[in-house]
Amino acid sequence: MTIVTQKRSGAVESIREGEAPLLEIDVLCVEYQSDGSALKAVDEVSLVLRTGRTLGVVGESGCGKSTIALAILNLVQAPGRITAGSIRYRGDDILTMPDHAVQGIRGNRIAMIFQEPMTALNPVYSIGDQIAEVFQIHEGMPRDQAMERAVAALEEVQIPDPASRVNAYPHQLSGGMRQRAMIAMALACKPDILIADEATTALDVTIQAQILDLIQALQDQHRMSIIFISHNLGVVSEIADDVMVMYAGRIVETAPSDDLFNDPRHPYTQGLLDTLPRPDRRGRRLPTIAGSVPDLRQVTPGCRFAPRCLISDQHCENAVPALSGLDHRTACFNASTDVS
Repeated sequence: MTIVTQKRSGAVESIREGEAPLLEIDVLCVEYQSDGSALKAVDEVSLVLRTGRTLGVVGESGCGKSTIALAILNLVQAPGRITAGSIRYRGDDILTMPDHAVQGIRGNRIAMIFQEPMTALNPVYSIGDQIAEVFQIHEGMPRDQAMERAVAALEEVQIPDPASRVNAYPHQLSGGMRQRAMIAMALACKPDILIADEATTALDVTIQAQILDLIQALQDQHRMSIIFISHNLGVVSEIADDVMVMYAGRIVETAPSDDLFNDPRHPYTQGLLDTLPRPDRRGRRLPTIAGSVPDLRQVTPGCRFAPRCLISDQHCENAVPALSGLDHRTACFNASTDVS
């Protein structure tokens, strides 16, 4: 199976000799208490993000994608808690920083676009007030100057008539306009890292394409790094430089985007790609991955994908496969077997 990926605009190639990673996560574990049991939503996840790169994080709902995003911003709240690991931004561990230091990073150096702007935006404040608040908090601007910057921020994300729209309330904007306003708010302080959590999921394909183009154009302009979280592999193939595939809280495969889409090695990744619509299957029912995501309250001794895997064996059921490889890493004992 071969999938040719084409990115919309040249992603910023920024791995320079000797350049330190912008963000490093090391063996992160996050647990939630559910019905008296500990549910390990994120299990020993490690990743590296470099300046100007886009990391796509994919997997089914409940695999831990959004929990990682919240952990990066140190926003995991009860009944959840971070039980292990480190999250280093420019070498400093966010998890051990004092609250005032984290607040200086959150929304300023690391910003986030949420999936549904109608729930993320405050319905009783104008769009301009909400964007201006970012400048007031992080840059200490007076309100008049902050509102001027809010108009400029709306103009940057290509909202028509920004001087008028700045006074609009969220319900007065279309879905695409609300998402652009969310992007304007997230990018107000020119962050080093943008986390986009299912940022285009609720939009139709035309608006989705426009938002992706906009994000990439702003990335090129500001040399920004992006963590793009999605369950949509087609979208990820267009925007990501590197891809991390998650299943039931664990990383099962990670690789440069072209390598992963053209040579998927984990049975779960192969299964996900096999479910994508293809011209040669027109009129045929799309394949599915049999079974369902495991209950994370019930700890299993082996590979969590084993009950749904077509090539699992007794070893898979009794031992956890470690990520192995160099640029293309896979957590599978039988990764060389092609099940596509």
